[in-house]
Amino acid sequence: MTSPGPVATGNRFGYILKACRPPTLLLGFTPVLVGSSYGIFQQQQSDMIIGWQNWLSLAGCLLLVFCLQSAANLINDLKDAESGVDSAETRLGPQRYVSSGLLAPGLVRMSYRLLLLLGLVTGVGLALIGGWIAVGLAAICVVFAYAYTAGPWPLSHYGLGELVAFIFFGPVAVGGCYFLQTGHWTSAALSLGAGPGFLAAAVMAINNFRDRENDYLSGKKTIATRLPVQAAQRLPWIFILAAIIIIGLLSALALDYTRAILVALSLVILAHIQIKPWLKNSAPQLNQALKQTTKFSFLYSVVFVGSLFV
Repeated sequence: MTSPGPVATGNRFGYILKACRPPTLLLGFTPVLVGSSYGIFQQQQSDMIIGWQNWLSLAGCLLLVFCLQSAANLINDLKDAESGVDSAETRLGPQRYVSSGLLAPGLVRMSYRLLLLLGLVTGVGLALIGGWIAVGLAAICVVFAYAYTAGPWPLSHYGLGELVAFIFFGPVAVGGCYFLQTGHWTSAALSLGAGPGFLAAAVMAINNFRDRENDYLSGKKTIATRLPVQAAQRLPWIFILAAIIIIGLLSALALDYTRAILVALSLVILAHIQIKPWLKNSAPQLNQALKQTTKFSFLYSVVFVGSLFV
């Protein structure tokens, strides 16, 4: 275990904001938009009136995702610095703020605890719309946001990063947002959640592939450290194609075949242009692949929402 370096002076609020990794939040907004829009679409199909509760629910889910994902990013920054997984000398990804001495561990710890608390309070607020099941979901998400990197058995250190990302950015988030809009669960909504889930898993797979050598040396066992290099390099693209197939198939059931084909084809072309060229075997290219995949995830939700209402 290594200790973070001396803390630099500067705009600590700005550093905290950067440590939350705002660009990655697009990944969390994707399942909220997909699940909420599908719920609103189903309500309209049933001639239900869309009122302030629907929009308040959407806003609450976006705030919840912001809190939990920002907290998870801060926890990751702090715990990887404390465990020595990431050091300023060996870091291949975006800058870390604790290991580089820009943020004090205590400040980061206080910040992520406040975000987790705000997330739980937001879940209580959502309970006024969707019942106490919303609090239960929020509490589970809070626990896993912490347990991903922290705790006695950090999940990301045991090859579970892609699975956790798939579950909580996928069926849990999409199904939960759909439930808040409609008041019930459906297999279609949970299945639809596999799309954003695969995209989140793709981001995790790219991140782990980039860090596979450092992770292996530090004892962090990810899927990328267990697979052959070529297989680990192909895994993110497989996840992305799976996400497109999911949304194409379910669009065919909810809409019409022509529109479903257009949705899937446009996403394949977009992914091939935007992401595929960056899935190489160098850190700078993989960092660009991470940025492009998070942007693609948001466009994925925009295309889906457009297919429902345009």
